[in-house]
Amino acid sequence: MTQLAALGVRERVWALQEISTLPSTLVRVLSIVQDEGATALDLAEVVSSDQALTLRILGTVNSSYYGFHRQIRTVPDAVVILGFDEVERLALAISVINMFGRDPVSARALKMLWRHSLACSVVAGCIESHLRAKKPQIAGAHVAGLLHDIGKAVIAQQFPDEMNRVLRLIEEDGYSHTDAEREILDGYTHCDIGAWLAGRWELPPAIVESIEMHHSPSARPNPRLM
Repeated sequence: MTQLAALGVRERVWALQEISTLPSTLVRVLSIVQDEGATALDLAEVVSSDQALTLRILGTVNSSYYGFHRQIRTVPDAVVILGFDEVERLALAISVINMFGRDPVSARALKMLWRHSLACSVVAGCIESHLRAKKPQIAGAHVAGLLHDIGKAVIAQQFPDEMNRVLRLIEEDGYSHTDAEREILDGYTHCDIGAWLAGRWELPPAIVESIEMHHSPSARPNPRLM
């Protein structure tokens, strides 16, 4: 099995201009959510400025997943009912799917990945809400839960041949997912790739570290979220 060697994995990820920055609307959403003085109307105004994001959020809010008894017709209503954390989670998920799910195959794979990621984010958000008063450093855990496997999305779209080799090692030779990635991707894993991307997006250091270390939390020298 041949390793990826023509150009270093890190350099190839660094060269991906089309995913090296977050959409401007999402950057504004993240900024408002982190602003303790911001109101629901402030957040609704930013979401409403992006027609595609507005349609997706309203469509998602009115889906059977949330099960509200009445139809939610406006973004301010959606923000008030869902809360800042959930709107942030939806905006992140929708934006990342739009960036990576450009073809039907990628879109189907991403839906499966994001079901898992959304479930992790919801659980992390519950823990965050319960512990935030005592441990304010846990803020952002729901974002880390959502993005912890973002490196898999990069590999699936930008390194499809290598991804197929990874899957063959897992299925045919019994490798673990991370060991197979190291074998094929020049010693790197989706954790490393996800952390590089999160760094490019200038996400908070604790979230970058969470993405990088989510398969080896005990190796963290200075735990920030414990």
